[in-house]
Amino acid sequence: MTVREGALRPGRHECPPAVRETLAPLLSLAEREVVKEEELAGTGVPAPDSPGPAEREWLTSVLTASRGGAVHVPTEWEASDRTRRATLRTLARAVDLHGHRGEDYRETLCSAVVFGEDLASDPILAGLPEAESWRGTLLRHYSVGAWRRLWAALVSRVDAGESGAGRTAGELRDWLADRAPTGTLRGLLEDLPPLDAAHGRLAPAERE
Repeated sequence: MTVREGALRPGRHECPPAVRETLAPLLSLAEREVVKEEELAGTGVPAPDSPGPAEREWLTSVLTASRGGAVHVPTEWEASDRTRRATLRTLARAVDLHGHRGEDYRETLCSAVVFGEDLASDPILAGLPEAESWRGTLLRHYSVGAWRRLWAALVSRVDAGESGAGRTAGELRDWLADRAPTGTLRGLLEDLPPLDAAHGRLAPAERE
């Protein structure tokens, strides 16, 4: 998939007939505004995290920039191919160093490129500029996730009926302020676990 003239267009990796056939029931529903859950389930299309055999083989070729998932031709690679390959190498090295942590591979990747010394000391990760890019992406994920959790905690108190109905903006502000923890921002920062590890790397404070 690519973008031309402000719209999504077919990219240079043509979708194989077997994959089109697999996705046809799902794509036939795309033009509708509302689709019932039972209709979606009835398409028989595999879940995004469980691709079928035809889709798996095709995605392997695309993600590894190889023919048939095995033949590598570096002279044919474009920038996007090299980025995908570097991302896979980063993830594979993270698994090699730390195993599979958490429910998905995000925590495994964090162990290698966000926290600790691997990004600077490991000979493979240190040679992949994309690994630094993933570090920034994952740190942003932590930051955005923290704000979402804070907001969800406040909303859950409102949904629990503590706020009452028909409050003005000022009354809601005062209500939220009354329920905020006491203390100062300086005190909160002083209570945090160590944020820095050796050589200026980040300590896994978010995991403590």
